[in-house]
Amino acid sequence: MIQFQDPSGSNNHNIRVTDHLLDRMTQRGIRLSDISVVLTYGKIDRCKNRGSRYFFGKKESDLARAQGIDSSTASRLSKGITVIAVHELNEVVVSTTYWSKNRKTGKYGRTERQVRSKGRRKSRWTI
Repeated sequence: MIQFQDPSGSNNHNIRVTDHLLDRMTQRGIRLSDISVVLTYGKIDRCKNRGSRYFFGKKESDLARAQGIDSSTASRLSKGITVIAVHELNEVVVSTTYWSKNRKTGKYGRTERQVRSKGRRKSRWTI
């Protein structure tokens, strides 16, 4: 479990990560520290049944830089990242994360052209 600071106050919450999340993080080149930054500074979209989507984009990146987050991390995340989480009684269960659709890089931060050169399956969009 990792700890993160609730942006609305000084409440600390435990974060539990699922195996699915760890698989997706590996596939998409997202670090555990990135998840913590998104949960702390990201924009929250509450869903039904205790679920939430946390978005991190350019506006949130500027806020994170002002609060002292490393500028290279904030810059990388400013291209758009989403974290899906469920709020339990004493913890937040993070189920998955993904890059926004307008991001031009794919698996492990590679561009589509680099993925093709590795022999991976082609997608519909081209660079």
